[in-house]
Amino acid sequence: MKSSGQSMRRNNGPMAKWAAVRIRGRQLLLLDAGILVIVFAGVSLVAEGRGGRAEAFPILFFARIVALARSGTYQHARSLADRSDLLRIGAWLVLGSVAGYLTDWIVVRPADLGFAVSETATVLLVLIGVRRGLAVLGVVRRSSSETERTASSAVAPHELEAMVTALAQAPQIYQPSRFWETLNRQHTDLLFDESEFRNFKRTVNTSYFQFGAAAFVKSLPLLIATWLRHPDRRVVRATVVGRTGFPARVLGVLLALYANAVRQRPGGDLLDRIREPDVGNPISVRFGHLLITEDLCHSVEEYASIVTGLPADLHVRRAMEIGAGYGRLAYVFATARPEIQYHIVDIPPALYVSQRYLTSVLPELPAFRFRQFERYEDVSGEMARARLVFLEPQQLEQLPDDFADLILTVSTLHEMRADQIVHYLRVIDRLCGGAFYSKQWRRFYNDLDDVTPVMEMYPIPRRWRLLFERSALAPRSFFEALYVCR
Repeated sequence: MKSSGQSMRRNNGPMAKWAAVRIRGRQLLLLDAGILVIVFAGVSLVAEGRGGRAEAFPILFFARIVALARSGTYQHARSLADRSDLLRIGAWLVLGSVAGYLTDWIVVRPADLGFAVSETATVLLVLIGVRRGLAVLGVVRRSSSETERTASSAVAPHELEAMVTALAQAPQIYQPSRFWETLNRQHTDLLFDESEFRNFKRTVNTSYFQFGAAAFVKSLPLLIATWLRHPDRRVVRATVVGRTGFPARVLGVLLALYANAVRQRPGGDLLDRIREPDVGNPISVRFGHLLITEDLCHSVEEYASIVTGLPADLHVRRAMEIGAGYGRLAYVFATARPEIQYHIVDIPPALYVSQRYLTSVLPELPAFRFRQFERYEDVSGEMARARLVFLEPQQLEQLPDDFADLILTVSTLHEMRADQIVHYLRVIDRLCGGAFYSKQWRRFYNDLDDVTPVMEMYPIPRRWRLLFERSALAPRSFFEALYVCR
């Protein structure tokens, strides 16, 4: 679910008036790294070298930097003096210090316990003190979306303005979570630059469902085992189109291993017959005579899981996807099953991106573009003639019960507020007259909304019958589940 929720004009909003000094997450991490170096050196000098020899520092420094990066406090724009952030930094720093000093003791044994405790306490106090001091001086966090804006009078496309206006009038339950408010500010900036939009599969898409090589870390044993059972020499020859060097070869082989595993799944041979459009400039891998992408592999895996898992007596005429990103899975469904009417329900700017993308790459399919309406009866005839339908979430209230034969959602629920998770599952229960497919993180900490959804805690209606629940091929940290709701 994606939205801007703010005015779309450049240089006219509150950000244009901010005079405070602003700091990015990466700059803050560099500042903290400098503090680690200075404090260790200072405490070592005070201790006259007892327990603080230089050879001990690299391991300790690495352990602390990894811990700080894992704390999750560098990826959002909260106040530098935010109490929850300071507590999280403290906890992760102590954890990193324990790991670093234990490793040092095993490898080089330079530090005594007293030095380790006093140096760690000093680092902790200085880190927190610097952050609070910066906050007092007026330094604020700067999200990566807040790029320098030119004094341009450019405005958002009319369709996007209409979507934002409509969502702003919707009930609070449909307003974007803080998680998506932050990401949407990044995405909206890209829509003002046509050259950036042409590359959205390499920019905006990294916040939808694209992971790169990281997607295959936990999946690698399974992917290799599948390849050994079904060896394909094309895998070891795969490489990223337009790139050379070792990283391109590694990414190419990893994606080819994933494609090979998808092709072995029932229905996965669709990967041999479908190609992702060039619109958006995807990162493509040459796999024999095929051009594959990470998005296409994810989408075919999901499509195959759904169509092969549905009961034989369930005929899908109307599908609905909640939170479709730019429409990657919708494209696969519409290409493989053009007779199905596909509804995309999302918030802007994602709804704008998917509407623009799908109507461009599938011009032969009639589309019901987003617009406001008071009653479903007023648009039901026009909507019925379309094959692609674009709606905002508040418009679900106008749709009749058992509206869709299939409802699906991928990587969405864990990014919502707790009350939204409950609400959307109730809405899905009312609208679903057939089956529901969900693919989510098994565990995900949404720090901006302070919620940690886990697979077992989703409030699935009792009347739903589980058909399957399993880990995704990649990333393995995701699970996919299919339910019968009727």
